[in-house]
Amino acid sequence: MIKFKEIFGSGLVGAISANGSNQIVNLVVQLVTVPVFTAYWGLDTYGVWLILFTIPAYLNMADLGFSGAAANDMTADVARGDRASALSTYQAIRALMAAIGVLILAVSAVLIFGPADHMLEFAQAASDGQAQEVTFVLILFAVTSFSNGILMAGMRAAGLYAQSQYITSITTLLYTLMALATVMLGGTLLHVAIAYFVGRVIGLAAMSAFLHRRAGWLLSLRWQSNFGELRRLFRPAMALMTVPIAYLLSIQGLVLVVGAAAGPAAVPVFTVVRTLTRTAIQLTGVVNQATMPHFTVAAATDHTERKADLFALSLVASLFILVPAFFGLLLLGQWVVEIWTSGTVEPDWLLIAVMSCVMLVNGIWQPISNLIIALNQHGRFSYVFMLLTILMLPVAYLLTHELGPLGAAIGLLLLDVAMLGWVGYQAVVLEMVNRSALRDAPFRVWRLVEKRLPERFRASR
Repeated sequence: MIKFKEIFGSGLVGAISANGSNQIVNLVVQLVTVPVFTAYWGLDTYGVWLILFTIPAYLNMADLGFSGAAANDMTADVARGDRASALSTYQAIRALMAAIGVLILAVSAVLIFGPADHMLEFAQAASDGQAQEVTFVLILFAVTSFSNGILMAGMRAAGLYAQSQYITSITTLLYTLMALATVMLGGTLLHVAIAYFVGRVIGLAAMSAFLHRRAGWLLSLRWQSNFGELRRLFRPAMALMTVPIAYLLSIQGLVLVVGAAAGPAAVPVFTVVRTLTRTAIQLTGVVNQATMPHFTVAAATDHTERKADLFALSLVASLFILVPAFFGLLLLGQWVVEIWTSGTVEPDWLLIAVMSCVMLVNGIWQPISNLIIALNQHGRFSYVFMLLTILMLPVAYLLTHELGPLGAAIGLLLLDVAMLGWVGYQAVVLEMVNRSALRDAPFRVWRLVEKRLPERFRASR
């Protein structure tokens, strides 16, 4: 049976539980914020807020992938007993992110309060003439995410991945509740932006204190940047950076393609079905992302059986979610969309069927690619992903022009089938798992699960 300390501990069960809590928190935030913000602000003001709030999302990519690459590298170093190298990487990344953050703030201040202020005219009425101030505070909020990425890299290296996810969930709840309270008390856009920023800073302080209490060897006042470390991490960082960009192109780019090729009315049809299918893919991340730090450690220590267990667990867990979702959407997808949208969106069954295939294929290759990322070998697929995505967009345009939203779905399916083949090939080349060990891994995974089941649910001997 799963014990309390396992759920909140540093093991795989704790990591899965922590990722699950993140999914729940994000779902609650999405469900609650929209009705509250629209009720107290109205659609126009809330629309302006949403536009301004996209700034943190885009600036989050300004860390250039260094935090993710450093997390993988530090985790492997600690697994090999080389804390000195992990500390050197931590110090170098911390100094780099601080420099990038200061540069972004300086450039943003000059532009926002200078020559680019006219670009915020659309937001002046909704923000009581404080559009520049709101934007700058949101940029501050975005820059603090760099510190969050660095601290989470340290937590992961120190074997505290689950705890970092719990602190992140609590922080998200904190600044969301602060923002909701501010809105309900009559706060302006600036007041809400400040609430987000203050909540994030409190969460960062808590994570920093927790990390330095549990992993004192990372505590250092030295702000030095080892350029050798940065050069070594540059290639994996750039490769990691292309992954979210490729996803951005495949997700947002297809929206533009559908709108241009089939007209604005076709966009909601495609996006609603895609959102429905991506829900299942996001759920697979609860287990898959939890296995990543453990897979890094297993690879660094050359633990073949452990790698096979994690590889199998990741795939089996994904299929456990995706296969029922696939058949469920085929049978009930049109009905679900009709209920969800109150009948305003009526997709063809064939569109749902093709997008369900996209969900299944993407949900298989994505967990494998995440394990490749855990090895800091993402350059083996990320650039191909970017190239194939760019090539897919014009193909999807031509198909959409002839077939409507179904054409975009077919283009997306072609991309995912190609990526499944490429990522699977790279997994074999990297010898991520021993084939004989992989054959036995599902049985070992079941035995691991069975040990945690209550006695009455275990298979009889």
